[in-house]
Amino acid sequence: MSSLGLYAERSHRIHSRKRLRLTIRWRLREVMARQRMTNKRLAELMGVHPNAISYLRNQDTFPRIGEETFNALCKFLDCTPFDLIEYIPDEEKDLD
Repeated sequence: MSSLGLYAERSHRIHSRKRLRLTIRWRLREVMARQRMTNKRLAELMGVHPNAISYLRNQDTFPRIGEETFNALCKFLDCTPFDLIEYIPDEEKDLD
């Protein structure tokens, strides 16, 4: 078999596999509502601008935040990281 044939066969095997897409749902909106915490108050406690809290609050999937921010959210909302995130596996999807 030619090298092109081997490449095509290998490529087909890779692309015919199923992939599971994982989603981490960001639940800051729900946690803040439960705590009756406003953007302004949380921003004051964390020492950030209220727009930064608004941005984080409006995310549906886990945002790129640093350890310090994540720790501060947990501290000032009196919650654990698992209160702020939820793991939701999507259905398998064909790559074909």
